[in-house]
Amino acid sequence: MTDNQNIPEIELFETENTDEFDKEVKRFVKKKKFVALPDMLEVLADEVRAGVFGDNVWFHDETPTPYDVYKKRLPNPDNNDGKSNGFRVIYAVMAEHKFVLFASVYYKKEVTEIKERYVRALIEGFILNDEQPLSN
Repeated sequence: MTDNQNIPEIELFETENTDEFDKEVKRFVKKKKFVALPDMLEVLADEVRAGVFGDNVWFHDETPTPYDVYKKRLPNPDNNDGKSNGFRVIYAVMAEHKFVLFASVYYKKEVTEIKERYVRALIEGFILNDEQPLSN
């Protein structure tokens, strides 16, 4: 986990979550009792708002898209799982619009991998539903 003291105070990027992202976080907290997840996600959100994305770009399209997709590995301290068996957070960075969309979060012990087309559908659905600045 990153120390918040190293993150600049100025927010450069706006962030939002897909409905799917919010549903999964809620399920993990209520049903699985993974109570540390919201705090870890807030630290990650602070990082991306400050423009710190890391270098783990998940996929690039052969056709240009207005976003890059990142996958961040997070540990699950509620089960003493390290990053390899912890959470995966998928988010799209739309740098031109100073916008980050948290698209999906999953637990590696439940889902071994997530399909690119599923993530693309979440992102494109958000864009097409006129829910974010890219569609202006």
